[in-house]
This record gives sequence, structure tokens and C-alpha cells, in this order.
Amino acid sequence: MKFRTIQAMMLVAALTGAAFAQVSDTFVRLSSGETLKVSIVETTDNHYRCVHPVLGEFMVARDQVVIVAPDGTPVPETANAPAADTPPADAAEAPVPDPTEPEPRLSFWRGWKRTVDLGVLGSDGNSETFGARGAFGMERKTETEETLVGLSYVYQTDDGEKTKSRGELDARHEWLFGKESRWGFFAAGKVEYDEFQDWDWRLSGFLGPSYAFIKNDTTLLRGRVGFGGAYEIGGEDNGFEPEALIGLDFEHAFNERNKIFASAEYLPSLSDFPEYRVNSKAGWEILVDEKSGANLKLGVVDRYDSNPGDGFKKNDIEYFVTLGWSF
Repeated sequence: MKFRTIQAMMLVAALTGAAFAQVSDTFVRLSSGETLKVSIVETTDNHYRCVHPVLGEFMVARDQVVIVAPDGTPVPETANAPAADTPPADAAEAPVPDPTEPEPRLSFWRGWKRTVDLGVLGSDGNSETFGARGAFGMERKTETEETLVGLSYVYQTDDGEKTKSRGELDARHEWLFGKESRWGFFAAGKVEYDEFQDWDWRLSGFLGPSYAFIKNDTTLLRGRVGFGGAYEIGGEDNGFEPEALIGLDFEHAFNERNKIFASAEYLPSLSDFPEYRVNSKAGWEILVDEKSGANLKLGVVDRYDSNPGDGFKKNDIEYFVTLGWSF
């Protein structure tokens, strides 16, 4: 069965045998090439309301059909049957699907905002240093959900010797409890790789509620509390460590071109208290060119571990200046 025939049957509003006021017999040719003999009982700006002896009553988009003569010749639209002033009382209107509406299974992949950030720094002379930072991010916000995904890598050398090689992939999904509610529920996960830590890989994940203390067009202050843990690979203490999470995210836009952002996570150990970790970040984003989406970011990242392992520092601080693009 051809697609347009299926569409017409889905739009049936009354079964055969219902009493309809016949206006005139008209031949309509569907975009699939089929021609139906119908009675047009109503004409709107976008649709025809038709009655067919087998299909019953249905609605069809005007741009999807052509009115033709019995021999198949297209006729001017002014020759169509006149619209009925009032549709029959017993004719129930069937909802007309919007052909532009995305399929439900694809809706999650629509509406994403993407960003790419690149930065390079270095020095030459008495000391030779080189550093590079790259990041890719995706963000999607609706009235009921928010999703953030970030991927970054930092590489640095000092006098030709590698001093930093770190990669990070993190994602967080937030279910919001309605447009007017400040409450939500989040799930977050992170994969870290670092050549200069007591571990090589660390995988972590957390679940819990969230609450927006401030949420308006210019400012967002949201807190999160959750439970989960981290699993380290390639270190002295490989294995899973249960942890709690207390987090705070802040954003404020001064105008269309200037925004500041900050976040902090306190991660206490649930098996070796009072050991803990803290991840924090703060920065300033400047929109350089609205047309191309070019922006400049300046900021600092600090990772603190109260027990980093023998020979490792507790603080790991990064300063960055990157040029990015949003699309």
C-alpha cells in the first residue's frame, strides 16, 4: 500500500455509512500519483476536508494534492468545490499530523549547541616550555531536561621533557521536575586519564537530586548532592572507592557578550573519611564575533586530592586561554 493511501486512512474521522452533505464530486491526485474521487466539504488555508465512499471523511494538506479533471488534467483551484459553511454535526475531526514534527526517537539528538576550544602557550630563551589545550563540548537544554558532554586534553613540555598529559571525558544529564519547579535529578559520569598521577585511569559516577537556588534569564546557581564512587586503574590502590558528592554550579551573563562561570565539587570518601577530593573551575567567556560564534575563554582549573600518593602533589592547577567557536 502506498504511503499517501496509508496517510489518508490514518486521517479517517468517520466510518462508511455516516451521513455527509455531498457538495460535489471532485477528483484529487495525491503526491504518490493516486487519484481519488471525493466530495470536498470544507476548504481551509492549509487543508481540504474530503469525503470518500470507502475511506470516509479525512483531511489532507492542500500542498500534497492537485485537483484534476476526470481525464487527469489539472484544473484551476477556483474551480474546486466550495467550502461548506458548517461541517456536519456528526463528523468528528481527526487530528492532522504535522509533517515537520521530528520523529520521537530522534528528538533527543536535536537542539544541541556545540563548542570547540583551542589554546597554545609557550616560551623560548632561558627556558623552553610549550603547552596546548583542546576541548569539545555539547549542550542541550529543554524545559524538562539538560544534558552536558565535555571532552578535553592538555599537553605540556618543559625544556623538551613532557610534564603533563591529561585527558578527560565527562557527561551529566539532568531531569527537571517541570518548568516552575526548582528541583531536579541528575546522573553524572567521568573518565580521566593522567600520566602524572598515582593512577593512569579513573572512572567515576554519581546520582542524586539537584536544586536551583537562582534561575533566571541571566543567572543560574544550582546545587547537587549525590552518591557514587570512583574506580582507579594503574596505581598503587587499584579498585573502587565509594564517595559522596556535593556540587555547586554558577553562571552569570553581564550582557550578550560577557559571561562568567564557576563550579566546585566536594567528594569525600565514604570508606576512608576524612580523605576527600575537590574539583573546581572558574572562568570568563567573551563573545568575539556573533556571526561566526567565535569566543575567548580565560580561566583556571584546580584538582585537589588529600591523599594523592607518595611523591605526588595534592594540588594540580591549570590556567588556560582558549579561542573557541560555537555552532
